[in-house]
Amino acid sequence: MAREVDLDVFVAAWSAGAAVLDVREPEEYRLGHVPGARLAATGLDALSVAGGIRGWAGGGRPVVAWSAPGPV
Repeated sequence: MAREVDLDVFVAAWSAGAAVLDVREPEEYRLGHVPGARLAATGLDALSVAGGIRGWAGGGRPVVAWSAPGPV
């Protein structure tokens, strides 16, 4: 189970090289994720930034996003 932490704690761990595992659905991951984050299965002992990806991005942190070619 992930433990929710505030953005500053998460950024400190991320900046120090902590592995970032994104436990959302693959489609959510593809829409945007923390740089360097790996899509992973749930059920891990992990930290979760308060507010999720919105909390991350809302704190001015970068987000990797991509879309498949073709019409949206």
